Amino acid sequence: MFIGKVSNWGRSPVHAHVRARGGTFLLTVPADEVPHAHVRARGGLVNNELRHEKKMKNLITPFIVYFLLAAITSLAAESLILSDKSYGLVTFGDKLKSIEKKVGEKAKGETNDKGCDFVTFKKYPEIKFMVEEGIVTRADALSPQIQNKVRIRIGTSLEEVKRRYPAVEIKPHKYDDSGHYLLFKSKDGKRAILFEEGGGKTTGTRAGVEPSVEYVEGCL
Repeated sequence: MFIGKVSNWGRSPVHAHVRARGGTFLLTVPADEVPHAHVRARGGLVNNELRHEKKMKNLITPFIVYFLLAAITSLAAESLILSDKSYGLVTFGDKLKSIEKKVGEKAKGETNDKGCDFVTFKKYPEIKFMVEEGIVTRADALSPQIQNKVRIRIGTSLEEVKRRYPAVEIKPHKYDDSGHYLLFKSKDGKRAILFEEGGGKTTGTRAGVEPSVEYVEGCL
């Protein structure tokens, strides 16, 4: 039995031939990862006992756990961001019945009109969803605290929106001569996030499929 020690810190990997019973063995030690290694050879078998392996694991594990928790938290937060596709577990274009199963509760309608109605979920108290012929087509934010994909807050100036998004589509407001609708459409033009603007600042937002997202009177 032979016990050898190889030390090399901050240099290129060490390649060493170790003589022991049963033959000669080639040992390679990555110097940048393991500064010290003990080598034991017996009967032609080589076992590398890396002195710092356990210590490195103890150091790395807390960081891995931290980043995993951060990633999970981030994903949870992302699910409550209003986009042109969805909000939370509600995907625009899906049937209301299938969404109710996902959310785990039955939606409450405002008028119970099967043609077009706005519904709410206890899970998402600051959003109302438009339902047309049993399909959820859009979501209207009822609170300025609702976050959206384009990261424009209620109260943001029109000039700031134009500065950040020069390609934003701007349409005149139907009831406010000085107001506008600011549209952020998907690449295929089938979905959009829409902001209402008046007095030079954004006043409300909604998102969903076209043309429902642009209905000024909602279900009227």
